[in-house]
Amino acid sequence: MAAKRLFRYAMNFKRSILIALAALMVAVGADVFSPIVAKTMIDRHITGIESVWVETHDARQAVSYHGRHYKRLVYASAEEKKGKKWTIVQAGRNFYFVKGRVETGGKNTYRDGKLYMTYNGKTASYRAEKISYAGVLRFYSPEIPYILKLLILYFGLYVVSGFGQFTQYFYLQKAANRIIQKMRNDLFIHLQKLPIPFLTTCRPERLSRASPMIRKPSTNCMWLCCQTFSAAWFILPAFILQCFCSTGNLRLSACC
Repeated sequence: MAAKRLFRYAMNFKRSILIALAALMVAVGADVFSPIVAKTMIDRHITGIESVWVETHDARQAVSYHGRHYKRLVYASAEEKKGKKWTIVQAGRNFYFVKGRVETGGKNTYRDGKLYMTYNGKTASYRAEKISYAGVLRFYSPEIPYILKLLILYFGLYVVSGFGQFTQYFYLQKAANRIIQKMRNDLFIHLQKLPIPFLTTCRPERLSRASPMIRKPSTNCMWLCCQTFSAAWFILPAFILQCFCSTGNLRLSACC
């Protein structure tokens, strides 16, 4: 019964509540999406140079190294993918240039001019050339524009999240205070309509507690509604992402 009455009071200020919930959706959405942006930036661009490269004659998105141009396989066209392939592999703090296409992600060690790679319990050795620090920076050069864009997007999402949290808090508090104001006004109107014998026989402390007791239930109800909605909005995108990942239909890096 009390919940129904409180709901009817809230409906008088549904505009502020809807604005607060919309701002909360924006803030939570930004919080959910920001780790995806960070993951894409790290996996695809920061650690992405440790991958397969192809020789090409097209200088766009390519790196000049020892008088030849190399392009990451993910950026190469269908015709360029037919070219000679090389692989950049990291061993310790250094990067090495290996001819051909080799598996990465295993345990790598370099000694005596050869790179020993252990992958799935099997060890293979390849002749490798150590890339200088200037060369590593050169291979990172095609990724820098993407990294900067994702960094701007990442920090922009935090700005959006902060603005959404502030807007949600402001309008939710505004709605809660307006509800409390209306409930107190209705209470005082009701008290003024009561007969004089009730006011003379009722204990004074009961009347003094009537107004402060209004604030706590209404404020707690608004806070609980906000927290429930926020939790549901957090869980829903995670559930959708998990469903897409399990079926193999999600490509997080496709947007970059």
